[in-house]
Amino acid sequence: MSRAYYAAFIQARNYLRDSQGLSIPKTGEAHRYVQQQFAVSADRTRKKIA
Repeated sequence: MSRAYYAAFIQARNYLRDSQGLSIPKTGEAHRYVQQQFAVSADRTRKKIA
């Protein structure tokens, strides 16, 4: 399960960084930051990802 979570996290993080131009924290705070970026989106699919 942890490998699946980490794989999904990395995909989401890289999308935000590479496609959206966001600067992702380099600490453990990155997990919360990535989740929040998807949660606050107006897009329903992104909210589901969060």
